[in-house]
Amino acid sequence: MTKVNESFTNMNDIYTPDDIIDELKCILDIRYDNELADYLNVSKQSLYQYKKKVQPDIQQRIISELLVLIKDK
Repeated sequence: MTKVNESFTNMNDIYTPDDIIDELKCILDIRYDNELADYLNVSKQSLYQYKKKVQPDIQQRIISELLVLIKDK
């Protein structure tokens, strides 16, 4: 079992949808949203709608934790 990052327990540490998209583009060496949409096999409109999310959900929390763990390596 992997030790959970103890510094990532505050609600304020959850990545915004924009942050998640930016981090994913950085990890994948993708520059533009439309390239990411193509990579993910979704429409650019879907990506835009995801960016507009206001209320964090479980997926956003999981992705945020995973990004923190990746960055810690």
